[in-house]
Amino acid sequence: MFHIASDYMDVTAPFRELFKRAAAEGAVLELMLRMLCEATPQLQSLAHAKEIASVEKEVVEHFRAHLSPEDVTLLETARQLRNKVLHADFCAARDKLKDAGEQPGTTGVRMLTVPEDGDLRAVLEAELATATPGRAVAEARSTKDGTVYGWLVELGGAGDFRLAVRAFQRALCVLDRLALVNAGEA
Repeated sequence: MFHIASDYMDVTAPFRELFKRAAAEGAVLELMLRMLCEATPQLQSLAHAKEIASVEKEVVEHFRAHLSPEDVTLLETARQLRNKVLHADFCAARDKLKDAGEQPGTTGVRMLTVPEDGDLRAVLEAELATATPGRAVAEARSTKDGTVYGWLVELGGAGDFRLAVRAFQRALCVLDRLALVNAGEA
């Protein structure tokens, strides 16, 4: 018997840890954008701005001479990726990973439709008897088509949360460089 309160959470524990790490790095990205604004006299008023997109845009404009086009794209994409990860919009997060220059993978997680009054065992047996049971979660292009559970397992198993961490860390390196420029050390 499947008990959602225990089995569901136990199965996802390793993937939730990967998600937690990616979410944390994304939150640090926002923190560092805001701290860079606070340390920059011309941008101080943005340190507490409601919309992080406007903060990122102004940081890019202020430091444009010290940014390559790739840096600008990375900062924008990393900010968008942060939003997708934090809000568990995993399908869109995978797209943003690609935009950030990462190569997301797939684990082939499949989703099955089990009628409310259906027998899970019968559905599993019938699906497993086919060549490709269920539908690939990665093919679900909207949250209506997929499940948070399936996408969590898909991105966790494929290493996409680790790729998100790497994208955030690359963006943080750009912000570190800008902080040095701001301090007159670069």
